[in-house]
Amino acid sequence: MTDFEAPLAGRANVSQRDGQLTITVPAPQSIFLGLFLFAWLGGWSVGGLTALNTFIYGPSNHAAQRGFDAGGQAFLGFWLCGWFLGECFAIYSLLWMAFGVERIWIDYTSLRYRWSILGLGVSKCYALSEVKNLRSVPTASQFRTGRYQAAPLDKGSISFDYGRGTVTLAKGIEPVEAESILDQVYSYNSALKPRATR
Repeated sequence: MTDFEAPLAGRANVSQRDGQLTITVPAPQSIFLGLFLFAWLGGWSVGGLTALNTFIYGPSNHAAQRGFDAGGQAFLGFWLCGWFLGECFAIYSLLWMAFGVERIWIDYTSLRYRWSILGLGVSKCYALSEVKNLRSVPTASQFRTGRYQAAPLDKGSISFDYGRGTVTLAKGIEPVEAESILDQVYSYNSALKPRATR
């Protein structure tokens, strides 16, 4: 008997209540990337704290202290700025993969969007009358290859035109799932379907 692969489950949840469509999309996850970032963050933190101690108190070695002039301290301070940015980015990435979520609420007058980590995040509200060409967008790598073989967190998204700009939501979602979500959105409000496909 052949053992078939189980169909892939989607990340998003779509529900409708009290005339409002709610789309919840957890952040994309990668075990390999998460373990790599965790290990990298440990070494990066130790190195940075050691450098910070040197910057504040100077080298512990007397010979090194004689060569640690103002130029050396200025370079170390500049490096610590980059270290701090790297530290913040790694921590943010780990928290986003573990606890991040995007939520989209659509009614007949507005499209509201919020991304958050452990309840902290950013919210935006768009006038539905100005939302144009709501669509699924594959990544650049998919455009080049013509196949869905991008990296684990580099898949697709849902985008729409708003004025003279483009708004991108649900980054990293599977293109097939993005199309499924949009089918439900179009069913809820056919006015959001791009004109060419109505």
